[in-house]
Amino acid sequence: MMQQATFERKIALRSPVILFACALLFKLALDFSFNKFLVGAGYAYRFSFHFDPLRYALGLGWCTVLFWSIDHSARKASTFLLAMLYLLEIIPVTTIYSLEGGSHIYYHSVCIAFFLCEMMVRSSSATIRFRRNRIFSSIMVSCFAAAVLLLLLILIQENGLPSLTALNIYKVYEMRASGAFHLSKYANYLLTWATNVFLPILITLALLKNHWFSAILMCGILLLIYLYTGQKTFLFVIPLLIVFVPWSKRENFYNEFFACFCIGFSMLILLRWISPVLQSVFSAAYDLLCRRSMLLPAQNKFIYYDYFSTRPRLGLYGAFPQWLVSIPDPLQGVDYGYDISAIYYNRPNMNSNTGFLAEGYMRFGYIGIFLLLQLLAVLLRMVDGFQLRAGYAMTVGVFLYPIFVLADGHLFDSLILGPWMILVIFMLFYQGAIKRKEYILETS
Repeated sequence: MMQQATFERKIALRSPVILFACALLFKLALDFSFNKFLVGAGYAYRFSFHFDPLRYALGLGWCTVLFWSIDHSARKASTFLLAMLYLLEIIPVTTIYSLEGGSHIYYHSVCIAFFLCEMMVRSSSATIRFRRNRIFSSIMVSCFAAAVLLLLLILIQENGLPSLTALNIYKVYEMRASGAFHLSKYANYLLTWATNVFLPILITLALLKNHWFSAILMCGILLLIYLYTGQKTFLFVIPLLIVFVPWSKRENFYNEFFACFCIGFSMLILLRWISPVLQSVFSAAYDLLCRRSMLLPAQNKFIYYDYFSTRPRLGLYGAFPQWLVSIPDPLQGVDYGYDISAIYYNRPNMNSNTGFLAEGYMRFGYIGIFLLLQLLAVLLRMVDGFQLRAGYAMTVGVFLYPIFVLADGHLFDSLILGPWMILVIFMLFYQGAIKRKEYILETS
């Protein structure tokens, strides 16, 4: 028994080392793919190569520090969500900084702020106490389902039956540019809440309770909404939840996820390089998953920094609806997303967007970078408090998609009549039916 315990302890101590080796493999593979597949390629978003050994060493150093600052031994949802951000955002941003010559001060500010966020999440948290009961929790979930049905009725009333154009994922940009889809201002709030909060919660609950018909029905509704809107992220959430919610029940889920992510993407890059027979398949997968979902948003973060370093910051403009709080536009009517496309890509009809790591600087300058990541830390500590009442698997399912879309979405905006406002309310008042055995496993 003592030898077995010693062996298990050695495995536990070694697993972060193995995960770090996987992270390095993924980083090197992503760096290789950047130079091999993207530099000089004929994309609207141009990538250039400027190798500097010092930059590369600094980037590698930050990737090392930020990896070891995550508490990989804790079975907490915040650990999983921080690891997602590390893999999806920090490593791609490091690739752009190291190999394309991104701004020194912006990159190091982001890394310091992310480090402080990790340290705050690791510290002990005190949850805010509210009166909670399962009856009110059931009423909340029923209201979510009713809101989804209401959204469906509005979509059909205003747009008729959807076309099948979006089934070809490469035509969604043309579809969105056509302006065929329309929805009223208030119905758009409902659409955002339903796709980011209500449906992920309903799908997660159905999967955890093995209510397969309900899970298939809710996934079908998400697919229908995708056909109306052409928003690819609505399509991605379906396989994300179907795979991750059952998978997260496994005790070794975190290590398996981290290793599979890094090795899987590294293998995709390798096959994209060496397989001429299936190169079109691997090229399409790489283009969708690596270029569009990681490296392009990372490049746009540096471009946003460059753009707003010579222009007025937005401050609170756009965070509140104009009908609620009227704040003057510092850019005097210039749509920065299209203006950036026109200046940096010579594509004035294209909207360039990126995620919350650029949002902080865009609004409040350097201090905004730190404020946004400290805000994220507060939310992640609340997520861990929610886990104690709802369970690990449900917490992963509820917050997987909202964290995933932060690569292209904003956080501060989302707390004001956006998805994170609803998520905070849900976290504060939901009481899950967690089993005692699971509670002991998660808090041990």
